[in-house]
Amino acid sequence: TGYSNNTRAMYGLAGKAEGEGVRILTGATVKEFARGNGSPAITAVVTDRGTVECDYLVIAAGPWVKSLWEMLELPRAVSIKGLDG
Repeated sequence: TGYSNNTRAMYGLAGKAEGEGVRILTGATVKEFARGNGSPAITAVVTDRGTVECDYLVIAAGPWVKSLWEMLELPRAVSIKGLDG
């Protein structure tokens, strides 16, 4: 067994993303998601540091995915099918 310390790789990837115009907000607690006029699409993320409007949202929550899943009101169970159906 072993482990990988991917800190340098993650900072490198983050730097490249930011170079392409991506905004990365770290150290903020998500309070809720805002949706547009009756649409299920997320238009903003409300954090303890303010509201961030967005056209696209990538959730990379890792071990905190459960609380975000609940905020998004997603189903408790999902079915996963292979390529063969």
